[in-house]
Amino acid sequence: MPTTGTTSIRNQSGTLNFSKGGSTSIYLDKNSLTASDKNDGYSWSRPKKTFAGVTDILEPWMEIWARGGIYQENVVIDEENVVIHGLVQAGLDRVEIAPLSGVPLDVQVGYVELEGLALVSTNSSVCKLTGPGHKVHDCYCEVGSDGGAQYSGLLLNDADGIDIHHNHLNGRYSLSTVGIRVDGTLNASVDGRIHDNYIEKFGTVGVAGQGINFNNAQRFLTIKNIFDSCYNGVYLNLKANSLHSIIGNSFFANASVDICDMNPDQQTSGNFINNNFYGYSGWYQDNDHDGIAEVPVQAYYNYDYSPLASPHYQGPSYKARYVA
Repeated sequence: MPTTGTTSIRNQSGTLNFSKGGSTSIYLDKNSLTASDKNDGYSWSRPKKTFAGVTDILEPWMEIWARGGIYQENVVIDEENVVIHGLVQAGLDRVEIAPLSGVPLDVQVGYVELEGLALVSTNSSVCKLTGPGHKVHDCYCEVGSDGGAQYSGLLLNDADGIDIHHNHLNGRYSLSTVGIRVDGTLNASVDGRIHDNYIEKFGTVGVAGQGINFNNAQRFLTIKNIFDSCYNGVYLNLKANSLHSIIGNSFFANASVDICDMNPDQQTSGNFINNNFYGYSGWYQDNDHDGIAEVPVQAYYNYDYSPLASPHYQGPSYKARYVA
Protein backbone atom coordinates (compact mmCIF):
# COMPACT_ATOMS: atom_id res chain seq x y z
CA MET A 1 0.00 0.00 0.00
CA PRO A 2 1.26 3.50 -0.76
CA THR A 3 2.07 5.61 2.29
CA THR A 4 -0.97 7.45 3.68
CA GLY A 5 -0.95 11.05 2.59
CA THR A 6 1.54 10.54 -0.23
CA THR A 7 0.10 12.01 -3.39
CA SER A 8 3.09 11.76 -5.72
CA ILE A 9 2.59 9.04 -8.32
CA ARG A 10 6.34 9.09 -8.87
CA ASN A 11 7.02 8.43 -5.18
CA GLN A 12 4.49 5.62 -5.04
CA SER A 13 5.62 3.86 -8.20
CA GLY A 14 9.24 4.21 -7.12
CA THR A 15 8.61 1.88 -4.15
CA LEU A 16 6.99 -0.91 -6.17
CA ASN A 17 8.07 -3.43 -8.79
CA PHE A 18 5.54 -4.00 -11.54
CA SER A 19 6.62 -7.34 -13.00
CA LYS A 20 3.30 -8.46 -14.45
CA GLY A 21 1.00 -6.62 -16.83
CA GLY A 22 3.24 -3.57 -17.05
CA SER A 23 6.74 -2.23 -16.68
CA THR A 24 9.34 -3.72 -14.37
CA SER A 25 11.17 -1.38 -12.03
CA ILE A 26 14.91 -1.84 -11.53
CA TYR A 27 16.63 -0.07 -8.62
CA LEU A 28 20.16 1.36 -8.69
CA ASP A 29 22.00 2.70 -5.65
CA LYS A 30 25.79 2.50 -5.76
CA ASN A 31 26.13 3.83 -2.19
CA SER A 32 23.82 1.28 -0.57
CA LEU A 33 25.51 -1.21 1.76
CA THR A 34 23.51 -3.96 0.07
CA ALA A 35 24.23 -2.85 -3.52
CA SER A 36 25.60 -5.51 -5.85
CA ASP A 37 25.30 -6.32 -9.54
CA LYS A 38 24.60 -9.88 -8.42
CA ASN A 39 21.30 -8.66 -6.95
CA ASP A 40 18.14 -8.91 -9.06
CA GLY A 41 17.61 -5.15 -8.57
CA TYR A 42 13.88 -5.52 -7.95
CA SER A 43 13.79 -3.51 -4.70
CA TRP A 44 15.71 -0.84 -2.82
CA SER A 45 16.82 -3.52 -0.35
CA ARG A 46 18.69 -5.39 -3.11
CA PRO A 47 19.67 -2.72 -5.66
CA LYS A 48 22.12 -2.91 -8.51
CA LYS A 49 25.46 -1.17 -7.97
CA THR A 50 26.24 0.03 -11.51
CA PHE A 51 24.44 0.99 -14.69
CA ALA A 52 26.32 -1.88 -16.36
CA GLY A 53 24.61 -4.24 -13.94
CA VAL A 54 21.26 -2.74 -14.91
CA THR A 55 21.79 -2.85 -18.66
CA ASP A 56 22.84 -6.52 -18.44
CA ILE A 57 19.24 -7.39 -17.58
CA LEU A 58 17.51 -4.52 -19.39
CA GLU A 59 14.44 -5.32 -21.46
CA PRO A 60 11.75 -3.18 -23.13
CA TRP A 61 9.26 -1.43 -20.81
CA MET A 62 11.60 -1.39 -17.83
CA GLU A 63 12.00 1.66 -15.59
CA ILE A 64 15.31 2.38 -13.89
CA TRP A 65 15.20 4.25 -10.58
CA ALA A 66 18.65 5.61 -9.63
CA ARG A 67 19.75 7.15 -6.35
CA GLY A 68 22.50 9.74 -6.06
CA GLY A 69 26.15 9.14 -6.73
CA ILE A 70 28.78 9.56 -9.44
CA TYR A 71 28.62 6.69 -11.88
CA GLN A 72 31.90 6.64 -13.84
CA GLU A 73 30.51 4.57 -16.69
CA ASN A 74 29.81 4.73 -20.40
CA VAL A 75 26.15 3.75 -20.40
CA VAL A 76 24.59 2.23 -23.53
CA ILE A 77 20.83 1.79 -23.83
CA ASP A 78 19.87 -0.67 -26.58
CA GLU A 79 16.31 -1.57 -25.55
CA GLU A 80 13.27 0.49 -26.55
CA ASN A 81 10.60 1.93 -24.24
CA VAL A 82 12.90 2.38 -21.26
CA VAL A 83 12.70 5.14 -18.65
CA ILE A 84 15.62 6.28 -16.48
CA HIS A 85 14.63 8.29 -13.39
CA GLY A 86 17.35 10.13 -11.51
CA LEU A 87 15.87 10.67 -8.06
CA VAL A 88 18.23 13.58 -7.26
CA GLN A 89 18.89 16.03 -10.09
CA ALA A 90 21.00 18.68 -8.39
CA GLY A 91 23.33 19.15 -5.45
CA LEU A 92 26.07 16.92 -4.09
CA ASP A 93 23.84 13.86 -4.13
CA ARG A 94 22.70 14.14 -7.74
CA VAL A 95 22.62 11.14 -10.08
CA GLU A 96 25.68 11.87 -12.21
CA ILE A 97 26.97 9.80 -15.12
CA ALA A 98 30.53 11.01 -15.64
CA PRO A 99 32.99 8.55 -17.21
CA LEU A 100 36.70 9.27 -17.32
CA SER A 101 36.49 9.43 -21.12
CA GLY A 102 33.98 8.87 -23.90
CA VAL A 103 30.24 9.49 -24.15
CA PRO A 104 28.41 9.22 -20.81
CA LEU A 105 25.09 8.05 -22.31
CA ASP A 106 24.48 6.49 -25.74
CA VAL A 107 20.83 5.71 -26.54
CA GLN A 108 20.81 3.52 -29.65
CA VAL A 109 17.08 2.78 -29.99
CA GLY A 110 13.83 4.73 -29.85
CA TYR A 111 11.28 5.68 -27.21
CA VAL A 112 13.61 6.23 -24.26
CA GLU A 113 12.85 8.77 -21.54
CA LEU A 114 15.55 10.46 -19.46
CA GLU A 115 14.62 12.36 -16.31
CA GLY A 116 16.60 13.97 -13.51
CA LEU A 117 20.09 12.96 -14.64
CA ALA A 118 23.36 14.90 -14.57
CA LEU A 119 25.52 13.96 -17.58
CA VAL A 120 29.10 15.23 -17.64
CA SER A 121 31.77 14.60 -20.29
CA THR A 122 35.50 15.25 -20.20
CA ASN A 123 36.15 15.52 -23.96
CA SER A 124 33.19 14.18 -25.93
CA SER A 125 29.51 14.64 -26.60
CA VAL A 126 27.37 14.09 -23.53
CA CYS A 127 24.35 12.17 -24.78
CA LYS A 128 23.73 10.55 -28.17
CA LEU A 129 20.12 9.84 -29.09
CA THR A 130 19.23 7.70 -32.11
CA GLY A 131 15.70 6.76 -33.10
CA PRO A 132 12.21 8.23 -32.62
CA GLY A 133 10.08 9.23 -29.67
CA HIS A 134 12.66 10.16 -27.04
CA LYS A 135 11.86 12.43 -24.09
CA VAL A 136 14.62 14.28 -22.26
CA HIS A 137 13.62 16.54 -19.38
CA ASP A 138 14.87 17.93 -16.08
CA CYS A 139 18.46 16.91 -16.85
CA TYR A 140 21.81 18.70 -16.59
CA CYS A 141 24.28 18.26 -19.48
CA GLU A 142 27.84 19.60 -19.19
CA VAL A 143 30.11 19.35 -22.23
CA GLY A 144 33.88 19.04 -21.86
CA SER A 145 35.97 19.81 -24.93
CA ASP A 146 39.55 20.61 -25.88
CA GLY A 147 38.28 22.24 -29.07
CA GLY A 148 39.70 19.55 -31.33
CA ALA A 149 36.29 18.33 -32.53
CA GLN A 150 32.68 19.41 -32.31
CA TYR A 151 30.95 17.98 -29.25
CA SER A 152 27.30 18.37 -28.24
CA GLY A 153 25.25 18.24 -25.09
CA LEU A 154 22.46 16.35 -26.86
CA LEU A 155 23.35 14.85 -30.24
CA LEU A 156 20.25 13.76 -32.16
CA ASN A 157 20.55 11.31 -35.04
CA ASP A 158 17.49 10.30 -37.09
CA ALA A 159 15.46 11.26 -34.02
CA ASP A 160 11.84 11.96 -35.01
CA GLY A 161 9.17 13.25 -32.66
CA ILE A 162 11.61 13.97 -29.84
CA ASP A 163 10.64 16.20 -26.89
CA ILE A 164 13.43 18.07 -25.07
CA HIS A 165 12.35 20.36 -22.25
CA HIS A 166 13.33 21.90 -18.91
CA ASN A 167 17.00 20.94 -19.15
CA HIS A 168 20.14 22.91 -18.31
CA LEU A 169 22.92 22.63 -20.91
CA ASN A 170 26.36 24.05 -20.14
CA GLY A 171 29.18 24.31 -22.70
CA ARG A 172 31.73 25.82 -20.27
CA TYR A 173 32.75 28.46 -22.88
CA SER A 174 34.47 25.69 -24.88
CA LEU A 175 35.38 25.87 -28.56
CA SER A 176 33.22 24.01 -31.10
CA THR A 177 30.60 22.93 -28.59
CA VAL A 178 26.87 22.74 -29.36
CA GLY A 179 24.06 22.54 -26.83
CA ILE A 180 21.66 20.53 -29.02
CA ARG A 181 22.65 19.33 -32.49
CA VAL A 182 19.76 18.02 -34.58
CA ASP A 183 21.00 15.80 -37.39
CA GLY A 184 20.39 12.63 -39.35
CA THR A 185 22.61 10.05 -41.01
CA LEU A 186 19.97 8.17 -42.99
CA ASN A 187 17.09 10.65 -42.80
CA ALA A 188 16.53 14.07 -41.31
CA SER A 189 15.34 14.31 -37.73
CA VAL A 190 11.80 15.67 -38.02
CA ASP A 191 8.81 16.90 -36.00
CA GLY A 192 10.47 17.53 -32.64
CA ARG A 193 10.01 20.07 -29.86
CA ILE A 194 12.74 21.91 -27.95
CA HIS A 195 11.24 24.10 -25.26
CA ASP A 196 11.85 25.69 -21.86
CA ASN A 197 15.56 24.85 -21.70
CA TYR A 198 18.41 26.96 -20.32
CA ILE A 199 21.35 26.84 -22.74
CA GLU A 200 24.56 28.64 -21.77
CA LYS A 201 28.27 29.07 -22.55
CA PHE A 202 28.54 27.28 -25.89
CA GLY A 203 31.49 29.26 -27.20
CA THR A 204 32.16 32.83 -26.19
CA VAL A 205 33.81 35.98 -27.59
CA GLY A 206 36.08 34.82 -30.41
CA VAL A 207 35.32 31.15 -29.63
CA ALA A 208 32.85 29.44 -31.96
CA GLY A 209 29.94 27.53 -30.47
CA GLN A 210 26.18 27.24 -30.88
CA GLY A 211 23.27 26.82 -28.51
CA ILE A 212 21.24 24.82 -31.05
CA ASN A 213 22.44 23.63 -34.45
CA PHE A 214 19.83 22.45 -36.96
CA ASN A 215 21.72 20.50 -39.59
CA ASN A 216 19.81 17.64 -41.24
CA ALA A 217 16.52 18.52 -39.59
CA GLN A 218 12.97 19.56 -40.47
CA ARG A 219 9.88 20.91 -38.73
CA PHE A 220 11.22 21.50 -35.23
CA LEU A 221 9.40 23.83 -32.83
CA THR A 222 11.87 25.81 -30.73
CA ILE A 223 10.01 27.80 -28.11
CA LYS A 224 10.61 29.56 -24.77
CA ASN A 225 14.27 28.62 -24.42
CA ILE A 226 16.91 30.89 -22.86
CA PHE A 227 20.25 31.29 -24.66
CA ASP A 228 22.85 32.92 -22.45
CA SER A 229 26.50 33.81 -23.16
CA CYS A 230 26.97 31.60 -26.23
CA TYR A 231 28.71 32.52 -29.48
CA ASN A 232 25.64 31.83 -31.64
CA GLY A 233 22.23 31.18 -30.16
CA VAL A 234 20.45 29.23 -32.92
CA TYR A 235 22.25 28.19 -36.10
CA LEU A 236 20.22 26.98 -39.10
CA ASN A 237 22.27 25.18 -41.73
CA LEU A 238 21.32 25.20 -45.39
CA LYS A 239 18.27 22.94 -45.79
CA ALA A 240 15.42 23.36 -48.28
CA ASN A 241 11.95 23.02 -46.75
CA SER A 242 13.35 22.91 -43.24
CA LEU A 243 10.19 24.63 -41.93
CA HIS A 244 11.43 25.33 -38.41
CA SER A 245 9.52 27.59 -36.02
CA ILE A 246 11.62 29.65 -33.59
CA ILE A 247 9.20 31.48 -31.34
CA GLY A 248 9.28 33.18 -27.96
CA ASN A 249 12.91 32.51 -27.06
CA SER A 250 15.17 34.83 -25.06
CA PHE A 251 18.74 35.67 -26.04
CA PHE A 252 21.15 37.27 -23.57
CA ALA A 253 24.76 38.38 -24.07
CA ASN A 254 25.57 36.08 -26.97
CA ALA A 255 28.87 37.11 -28.56
CA SER A 256 27.98 36.83 -32.25
CA VAL A 257 24.64 36.22 -33.98
CA ASP A 258 21.63 35.29 -31.87
CA ILE A 259 19.88 33.57 -34.79
CA CYS A 260 21.86 32.69 -37.90
CA ASP A 261 19.87 31.34 -40.86
CA MET A 262 22.21 30.14 -43.60
CA ASN A 263 19.34 29.64 -46.07
CA PRO A 264 19.54 32.45 -48.65
CA ASP A 265 15.84 32.31 -49.50
CA GLN A 266 13.17 32.48 -46.80
CA GLN A 267 10.54 31.17 -49.20
CA THR A 268 12.58 28.04 -49.92
CA SER A 269 13.51 27.23 -46.32
CA GLY A 270 10.13 28.19 -44.85
CA ASN A 271 11.63 28.97 -41.44
CA PHE A 272 9.40 31.06 -39.17
CA ILE A 273 11.12 33.28 -36.60
CA ASN A 274 8.87 35.39 -34.43
CA ASN A 275 8.28 36.96 -31.00
CA ASN A 276 11.78 36.41 -29.64
CA PHE A 277 13.46 38.66 -27.07
CA TYR A 278 16.98 39.96 -27.67
CA GLY A 279 18.43 41.27 -24.41
CA TYR A 280 21.61 43.36 -24.36
CA SER A 281 22.40 42.44 -27.95
CA GLY A 282 20.88 43.74 -31.13
CA TRP A 283 20.23 42.64 -34.64
CA TYR A 284 17.98 45.32 -36.07
CA GLN A 285 17.17 48.95 -35.53
CA ASP A 286 14.32 49.39 -33.07
CA ASN A 287 15.10 52.73 -31.50
CA ASP A 288 11.57 53.35 -30.24
CA HIS A 289 11.41 49.91 -28.56
CA ASP A 290 7.99 49.12 -29.96
CA GLY A 291 9.03 45.57 -30.87
CA ILE A 292 8.79 46.25 -34.61
CA ALA A 293 11.92 46.67 -36.68
CA GLU A 294 12.35 49.86 -38.65
CA VAL A 295 13.71 47.66 -41.44
CA PRO A 296 11.51 44.61 -42.06
CA VAL A 297 13.40 41.31 -42.17
CA GLN A 298 12.44 37.67 -41.84
CA ALA A 299 12.10 37.70 -38.08
CA TYR A 300 9.51 40.48 -38.22
CA TYR A 301 7.85 40.96 -34.78
CA ASN A 302 10.67 40.50 -32.27
CA TYR A 303 11.67 42.69 -29.34
CA ASP A 304 15.19 44.04 -28.95
CA TYR A 305 15.93 45.51 -25.53
CA SER A 306 19.20 47.19 -26.39
CA PRO A 307 20.05 47.34 -30.11
CA LEU A 308 23.66 47.51 -31.14
CA ALA A 309 25.14 48.93 -34.31
CA SER A 310 25.84 45.51 -35.85
CA PRO A 311 23.03 43.08 -36.70
CA HIS A 312 22.44 40.05 -34.49
CA TYR A 313 20.25 38.27 -36.98
CA GLN A 314 21.85 36.85 -40.11
CA GLY A 315 19.67 35.51 -42.87
CA PRO A 316 17.34 36.35 -45.72
CA SER A 317 15.06 39.35 -45.65
CA TYR A 318 11.41 38.64 -44.98
CA LYS A 319 9.20 38.41 -48.03
CA ALA A 320 5.44 38.42 -47.77
CA ARG A 321 3.53 35.47 -49.22
CA TYR A 322 2.43 35.94 -52.80
CA VAL A 323 -1.29 36.43 -53.08
CA ALA A 324 -2.87 35.99 -56.51
